[in-house]
Amino acid sequence: MGEKKLERVKVIEIKGDKFTFDISKVSVNDYLTIENEKVRITSGGYSEIANSLTVNAFNAATIVDMIAIFRVLMPKIEDAIPVKDFSKLNIFDLKELLKIYKEEFSPWYSAWMKEFNSPTISEEGKQGEDDKE
Repeated sequence: MGEKKLERVKVIEIKGDKFTFDISKVSVNDYLTIENEKVRITSGGYSEIANSLTVNAFNAATIVDMIAIFRVLMPKIEDAIPVKDFSKLNIFDLKELLKIYKEEFSPWYSAWMKEFNSPTISEEGKQGEDDKE
Protein backbone atom coordinates (compact mmCIF):
# COMPACT_ATOMS: atom_id res chain seq x y z
CA MET A 1 0.00 0.00 0.00
CA GLY A 2 1.30 3.43 -0.90
CA GLU A 3 1.45 6.39 1.41
CA LYS A 4 -1.36 8.90 1.27
CA LYS A 5 -0.14 12.06 -0.41
CA LEU A 6 -0.50 15.16 1.75
CA GLU A 7 -2.41 18.04 0.22
CA ARG A 8 -0.33 21.22 0.03
CA VAL A 9 -3.30 23.56 0.35
CA LYS A 10 -5.90 23.62 3.11
CA VAL A 11 -9.06 25.71 3.07
CA ILE A 12 -10.97 26.33 6.27
CA GLU A 13 -14.17 28.27 6.77
CA ILE A 14 -14.82 30.50 9.76
CA LYS A 15 -18.11 32.35 10.10
CA GLY A 16 -18.69 32.14 6.35
CA ASP A 17 -15.22 33.38 5.38
CA LYS A 18 -12.86 30.98 3.62
CA PHE A 19 -9.15 31.01 4.43
CA THR A 20 -6.61 29.27 2.24
CA PHE A 21 -3.32 28.05 3.62
CA ASP A 22 -0.50 26.82 1.39
CA ILE A 23 2.14 24.79 3.22
CA SER A 24 4.70 25.51 0.49
CA LYS A 25 4.69 29.18 1.49
CA VAL A 26 5.90 28.51 5.05
CA SER A 27 9.41 29.85 5.58
CA VAL A 28 11.99 29.07 8.23
CA ASN A 29 11.23 32.50 9.66
CA ASP A 30 7.52 31.59 9.93
CA TYR A 31 8.36 28.38 11.77
CA LEU A 32 10.61 30.21 14.24
CA THR A 33 8.12 33.05 14.65
CA ILE A 34 5.39 30.55 15.59
CA GLU A 35 7.59 29.12 18.33
CA ASN A 36 8.52 32.61 19.56
CA GLU A 37 4.86 33.63 19.53
CA LYS A 38 3.99 30.68 21.79
CA VAL A 39 6.55 31.89 24.32
CA ARG A 40 5.37 35.49 24.02
CA ILE A 41 1.68 34.61 24.49
CA THR A 42 2.47 32.69 27.66
CA SER A 43 4.95 35.24 29.04
CA GLY A 44 7.72 32.66 28.81
CA GLY A 45 5.75 29.81 30.35
CA TYR A 46 4.99 27.74 27.24
CA SER A 47 7.34 24.87 28.14
CA GLU A 48 5.77 24.45 31.56
CA ILE A 49 2.27 24.47 30.09
CA ALA A 50 3.14 22.11 27.24
CA ASN A 51 4.92 19.67 29.57
CA SER A 52 2.26 19.65 32.27
CA LEU A 53 0.17 16.51 32.58
CA THR A 54 -3.10 18.22 33.46
CA VAL A 55 -6.09 18.44 31.14
CA ASN A 56 -6.32 22.20 31.65
CA ALA A 57 -2.68 22.70 30.70
CA PHE A 58 -3.12 20.52 27.61
CA ASN A 59 -6.14 22.61 26.59
CA ALA A 60 -4.22 25.83 27.24
CA ALA A 61 -1.29 24.60 25.12
CA THR A 62 -3.72 23.79 22.30
CA ILE A 63 -5.19 27.30 22.48
CA VAL A 64 -1.70 28.84 22.46
CA ASP A 65 -0.67 26.67 19.50
CA MET A 66 -3.78 27.66 17.57
CA ILE A 67 -3.34 31.37 18.22
CA ALA A 68 0.38 31.33 17.37
CA ILE A 69 -0.06 29.34 14.17
CA PHE A 70 -3.04 31.36 12.94
CA ARG A 71 -1.43 34.71 13.81
CA VAL A 72 1.71 33.87 11.86
CA LEU A 73 0.43 31.78 8.98
CA MET A 74 -3.10 33.11 8.48
CA PRO A 75 -3.26 36.56 10.07
CA LYS A 76 -6.44 37.45 8.16
CA ILE A 77 -8.34 35.02 10.40
CA GLU A 78 -8.27 37.69 13.08
CA ASP A 79 -10.50 39.76 10.75
CA ALA A 80 -13.15 37.00 10.95
CA ILE A 81 -13.36 36.91 14.73
CA PRO A 82 -15.62 39.37 16.56
CA VAL A 83 -12.78 40.99 18.55
CA LYS A 84 -9.51 42.67 17.62
CA ASP A 85 -7.31 40.01 19.21
CA PHE A 86 -7.56 36.26 19.82
CA SER A 87 -6.86 36.78 23.51
CA LYS A 88 -10.12 38.73 23.83
CA LEU A 89 -12.33 35.94 22.44
CA ASN A 90 -15.26 34.91 24.59
CA ILE A 91 -15.52 31.25 25.51
CA PHE A 92 -18.21 30.48 22.88
CA ASP A 93 -16.26 31.97 19.97
CA LEU A 94 -13.12 30.27 21.27
CA LYS A 95 -14.91 26.92 21.37
CA GLU A 96 -16.09 27.36 17.76
CA LEU A 97 -12.61 28.32 16.55
CA LEU A 98 -10.95 25.50 18.50
CA LYS A 99 -13.33 22.98 16.94
CA ILE A 100 -12.29 24.10 13.46
CA TYR A 101 -8.63 24.10 14.48
CA LYS A 102 -8.74 20.64 16.09
CA GLU A 103 -10.92 18.90 13.50
CA GLU A 104 -9.85 20.54 10.24
CA PHE A 105 -6.56 22.41 10.49
CA SER A 106 -4.46 20.71 13.15
CA PRO A 107 -4.54 17.17 11.70
CA TRP A 108 -3.42 18.52 8.33
CA TYR A 109 -0.76 20.83 9.78
CA SER A 110 0.49 18.17 12.20
CA ALA A 111 0.91 15.69 9.34
CA TRP A 112 3.09 18.22 7.53
CA MET A 113 5.12 18.97 10.67
CA LYS A 114 5.64 15.23 11.15
CA GLU A 115 6.81 15.01 7.53
CA PHE A 116 9.24 17.93 7.99
CA ASN A 117 10.60 16.58 11.26
CA SER A 118 11.13 13.00 10.11
CA PRO A 119 14.59 11.88 8.98
CA THR A 120 15.20 11.53 5.28
CA ILE A 121 15.73 8.14 3.69
CA SER A 122 19.44 8.78 3.26
CA GLU A 123 19.78 9.78 6.92
CA GLU A 124 17.96 6.61 7.98
CA GLY A 125 20.23 4.51 5.80
CA LYS A 126 23.33 6.19 7.16
CA GLN A 127 22.12 5.77 10.70
CA GLY A 128 21.62 2.07 10.10
CA GLU A 129 25.17 1.77 8.73
CA ASP A 130 26.61 3.59 11.75
CA ASP A 131 24.77 1.22 14.08
CA LYS A 132 26.52 -1.78 12.46
CA GLU A 133 29.99 -0.61 13.50
